[in-house]
Amino acid sequence: MREKKIYRVVETVLEHTPKKQWPTSGNVSRALLECVRTRGIVRQHLMKRGVSLNLLDDVVSEIALVMQMKMLQKLEDIADVYFVIYRVSQLVVSNWGKKSANTAAGEEVSLSSLASPDEEEGELLERLSSDAMVERPDAQNEHRIDMENAKRRFAQKLSTVGWPQDIVRERVRLGRPLKQEPLLTKT
Repeated sequence: MREKKIYRVVETVLEHTPKKQWPTSGNVSRALLECVRTRGIVRQHLMKRGVSLNLLDDVVSEIALVMQMKMLQKLEDIADVYFVIYRVSQLVVSNWGKKSANTAAGEEVSLSSLASPDEEEGELLERLSSDAMVERPDAQNEHRIDMENAKRRFAQKLSTVGWPQDIVRERVRLGRPLKQEPLLTKT
């Protein structure tokens, strides 16, 4: 039976590097970026979240940056480094998933690709913002108007139909009783 190999590249580098040098060490950066175990953790989170595997290198580099700048200083035991990498990977991949859901087909759209050759950047921004306003009015305003209309229609229907007899209109407080006012003693 073949023995399963456990990759401990980051742990090994951290053991051989003084703790004060972790945030600035090139060896620690290289270990975080090249570790097979870290890439496997990130790959698993990318697939679970539905983020493109083409972003693997970008996500790994962001995780390495977060780990080296913020998390390694808080690390109490070197053996816990992969637990921290796992959690940071979850958070970073989640953010990348949100970013990719908000962009067109998971890719950033360049403003220069939308412009005609003779158009200035300011004119392009003005044209794009005016097109967006024409196509889609303020969504919050629409939602507020819809809620007001729904409340008005419900009040009209309730006044024509009347309140059902089997539903009590009194509000009953659930939970613990209200705190009583302490008795003031006169002195």
